[in-house]
Amino acid sequence: MIFNNEVLSALGLASHRIFGTQQPFDGSQEPFRAAVSCSDPPLSCSSASLLTENSCCINSPGGLLLQTQFWDTHPASGPSDSWTIHGLWPDNCDGSWQANCDHARSYHNISDILTSAGATDLVGFMRGYWKDEHGRDEVFWEHEWNKHGTCISTLEPTCYARYEPQREVIDYFNATVSLFQTRDSFGLLKNAGIEPDSSRLYPVENVIEALAAGHEGVEPAIHCTRSGELNEIWYFFNTRGSLRAADFVPAEARGSRHDCPHLVKYLPKRESNHDPEPQPPKTPFSGRGILNVEVDDETDGCLISRGTWFRGGTCAKFTVEPFNGGISLRSRRGYCNVRNNAFSCGDSSRKTAFQHNGSALMYDGSLEFFADGYPSGSKQSKLYTQTKSQRVRLRWDSV
Repeated sequence: MIFNNEVLSALGLASHRIFGTQQPFDGSQEPFRAAVSCSDPPLSCSSASLLTENSCCINSPGGLLLQTQFWDTHPASGPSDSWTIHGLWPDNCDGSWQANCDHARSYHNISDILTSAGATDLVGFMRGYWKDEHGRDEVFWEHEWNKHGTCISTLEPTCYARYEPQREVIDYFNATVSLFQTRDSFGLLKNAGIEPDSSRLYPVENVIEALAAGHEGVEPAIHCTRSGELNEIWYFFNTRGSLRAADFVPAEARGSRHDCPHLVKYLPKRESNHDPEPQPPKTPFSGRGILNVEVDDETDGCLISRGTWFRGGTCAKFTVEPFNGGISLRSRRGYCNVRNNAFSCGDSSRKTAFQHNGSALMYDGSLEFFADGYPSGSKQSKLYTQTKSQRVRLRWDSV
């Protein structure tokens, strides 16, 4: 168990809002002082909240916050006796949500922002407990802030009395980690006799009941893989006040409580008793990988299976094969090709010969691809090989 007082004290993190005591700014600034007075704010998603127009005092419209956790087993990520952080998501009170709400505040150097602000303990904890299953932690953190953090209304720059650029980033990651530490999912399940075991199955209702015991009796939502393995937990909260100093009140899950079979697997994370053998570097543009979209040398989304640029979803995996002195690309939709200067994927037989420079995709000798503009929310952007308003590059990342 990672959340008992002894362990937190040993880590120097022995307060409930463990990183809230850090003072990354000069002493004249008050960590939770708001630009407006928020006297006795109503609970988000309550009928009273509908009468409150000040979105600095109440998270709106994203008044339903989800603290989501992963249990990754293949590949394993994070400690073997702890779930890991997925994120903190602001959903609207009706179960819908917004995403990628402010491109101007989309950042690609999260650890640098936090470290420069003096939040080194926060970064250290995130490196252990906020893990990407493929080891791309920094990209994962960027995705969570850009997609979800920018949609939390009480973190808008105008909500700060003395705003310092990127201060809301520190507040978002601080709040997410602190809330995660109040929900020790591994310990809750263990207390109910539910422990990782490759030979046992557990009734799904027992799993939900065990987790509800640590969520003030309110049932969270759980999710399983297609093979029935327990994989994710969503704890729902309403809030009272700004995220920076909010009271988090457990809320009922929206939608389905689970998508699991009656009996679920809770597999151990795979561990090794010795250091893995060094692996030779992967040959660029071979086997399978993803295509990250880079704007001004910074990753800003990726391609999905139709070959479109998306900034708020799961990256597609592409298969590379030798073709016509270059390479072909294939997603689960089909082969990728260029027709009438437009890039797309989904053809069952027609291939286009692409090239690469060892790290980025090329077409007709050029590294440059183009889009009409940035994708936003659920909107995707189509890519072209002729000049458009936005220039991008496609960087390969083997998986």
